[in-house]
Amino acid sequence: MSTKHPVYIAVLFAFSSACAEKVVAGEGYELSEVENDGESLEPSSDDEPDDDDDGEDDDPEDEEIPDIDTRTFAMKLRVSTLMPGIWNPSNLEEVRTTSYLRVEWVRDGTDVSWTEQLCDINSTEAHGAQTSFPWAFISSMPERERFGTLSEAEVGATFETEPYLSMDGVELADPWSDALPTSSGDSRVFDQDSDGQAGITIHVDAGIVAGDIYVVQRTEYQMTGVVVAQDRIEAYIDYDADQSILGASNGVLTMVEVEPQRNPDSTASYVIFQQVDDDTTCSDIKSSGESLF
Repeated sequence: MSTKHPVYIAVLFAFSSACAEKVVAGEGYELSEVENDGESLEPSSDDEPDDDDDGEDDDPEDEEIPDIDTRTFAMKLRVSTLMPGIWNPSNLEEVRTTSYLRVEWVRDGTDVSWTEQLCDINSTEAHGAQTSFPWAFISSMPERERFGTLSEAEVGATFETEPYLSMDGVELADPWSDALPTSSGDSRVFDQDSDGQAGITIHVDAGIVAGDIYVVQRTEYQMTGVVVAQDRIEAYIDYDADQSILGASNGVLTMVEVEPQRNPDSTASYVIFQQVDDDTTCSDIKSSGESLF
């Protein structure tokens, strides 16, 4: 898949004038070693409540241990893109966008599904430009359901998903192939974050110019990884992001176009599911951040 724009990012307006070609990017992520390979993920009979204690024989069907496994995870999702400089496109700097989410996970055998709630998101600076995300942006993101499969119900199993989409600020008849609207007056565009502007709003500060940008965006994800422990899953992400700018509070922000490049390091974009207590809230995950992972 090709990457047009990094996930949840509009455009970083790079006013760098460096002449020499360079690439500034961090190291990729190495998946953790598997702990207790082959350990079962099935619920233990010790975890099942004993509702009958009357001495009578139980129905064998009642004694069958269900293999439905429900958990709460904190999720860290990081995507990496290389951003060219405005005056020197060969001058590339990495942009790392990190999202923290709360996940309600259900495993039925080797089939898994989960709902995810965005708790926080941040992006690194590139060429002196910084993208930030208002609280209205974060709080407007709906809870979304995802699906995946495990090769086995055990530690060390592979984990993968089919490609899936996130759509923000727009509803399309064919979300996979319809072109994104380019006008705020398009009937398919809506004010997702309820701030009075079409689409969703992000903030860009490039030093000499700053303001809000109003966009619609579509992001495709696919995950492939491994169950590294009873309480942890790690995977690499293949993703493709598409975005359309509808307007801006500062017209200068719509005058400059850059074409981000996909980071060729396939290990630079990844996701971690780390199990947490069921009563862990999004606020807890936001405040804990990296320490959870």
